[in-house]
Amino acid sequence: MPTAKDYKNFIRANKPAGCRPYSKLKKNELMTLAIELGWSGTPPTTKPPPLPTTKPKPVVKKPVVKKAEVKAAPKPVVKKAEVKAAPKPVIKKEPVKATFKLVKKPVVKKAEVKAAPKPEVKAAPIPVIKPDTKNTLVYKAMNEFLNSKSKQAANQLRKKDILTTEEVNTLVNAQRNMDFYPTPDKCLSVFDKYFKKSKNLLEATAGTGSVVNYIKNINPKVKVDANEFNPDLLPIIKKYSGADTVMNKDFFNIKDFSKYDTIFINPPFSKGTNKKYYFEFLFYTLSIMSKNNNTERLLFISPELVRRKGGILDLTDIIKEANINVFNNTLAKLGITPLNKKQFKEYLDGDLENDDLEDAFGNYQIQKLGICKGFGGTNIEAGMYEIKQY
Repeated sequence: MPTAKDYKNFIRANKPAGCRPYSKLKKNELMTLAIELGWSGTPPTTKPPPLPTTKPKPVVKKPVVKKAEVKAAPKPVVKKAEVKAAPKPVIKKEPVKATFKLVKKPVVKKAEVKAAPKPEVKAAPIPVIKPDTKNTLVYKAMNEFLNSKSKQAANQLRKKDILTTEEVNTLVNAQRNMDFYPTPDKCLSVFDKYFKKSKNLLEATAGTGSVVNYIKNINPKVKVDANEFNPDLLPIIKKYSGADTVMNKDFFNIKDFSKYDTIFINPPFSKGTNKKYYFEFLFYTLSIMSKNNNTERLLFISPELVRRKGGILDLTDIIKEANINVFNNTLAKLGITPLNKKQFKEYLDGDLENDDLEDAFGNYQIQKLGICKGFGGTNIEAGMYEIKQY
């Protein structure tokens, strides 16, 4: 079954001068226009020829020269002369004749009674509360602290003896220096049906790994790669989350998502004065997803992309809400020429023909699944979205 992208590729390759704009046409309209231009039912081949492969240079192993083994000469064994003890002379006792002499009673000395040593009394060890096998108690304690953001909460976390002092200090620093809000389980439960059927999943902004732990507990068979930009949090993720792979990459340097059927992102909502930083994560992910058909969906948490109760959202409205500066920031990361104000307006109106933008943002269905209130221990509301290609 030809896709909307197939029709667009055919139209782009066969459009005459003065052809009407086609970037915002629906699939059935694209099919009609393609037929008018001679569509035969076979998608055009637009893939570039494969790059020439270069054979790796043969590796020449250097011969290994074994050193001659030099054995040390055995030391002579000197036997010691056996010295036999001289036999003791046998002294024969002469018989004692009975005599009537006063015999003094022998003096019996009292045995010295030494006091028994006192047993050493060792102090009982302080009981340590070990985390359960799924580490849900660990993440519950961490999230309680991260949501409260107080010194008192940090001290209480230290007293629980669930985390090491170093781990607690890492969390304190992360909370102080980053836009850091854990995702509550009640928000994640909206995505449960997608987590349960996923086989390979990328958690792109893992934080402490609490989302990875949640996913692993409801679907132990899924392979999860956890990526976190802050290197200080990596030991915590490796120790407690259950992630199959832990990465320390700038998300905007990941150029291939083809191994994952699902991507989960709860990005930083802001960065400095840029209060719409989360849009850059969204646009970048969609553009990379468009390069393969293996990634089925993006599960995304952010402030509401567009104020609407629910249903299917239009990507054009989302780009308009993001504004030209945020959109151009993403285009720069993708190597696409940014738009000026006139081009940006034409693009939103469907009057700008741009093959790069069409390939990156042309074929997505964006569905709002719900709203999570009280997000991350604050009054922030976050939208829950499923985005997939069609």
